[in-house]
Amino acid sequence: VHLRHDAARRAFTAALGAALPGDVPFTVSVGSDATHGTSATITVTAPADRRAGLEKSIQEIMKAYTMHSSIRWA
Repeated sequence: VHLRHDAARRAFTAALGAALPGDVPFTVSVGSDATHGTSATITVTAPADRRAGLEKSIQEIMKAYTMHSSIRWA
């Protein structure tokens, strides 16, 4: 299970890194979730005025994957 989580984290990090602006720091964590089985949490550091556009971009990328994901703002 740990290897699957690590592989998913790496894949999501690569996909998001290629699509998001370089000045937007983010991290991806993948783990077990009681409701969804497995879930990815994308933590993004961005000012409030950029969040709507970034959220749209992230959702567009993540819809290609079947794993549940959520965005957390820092």
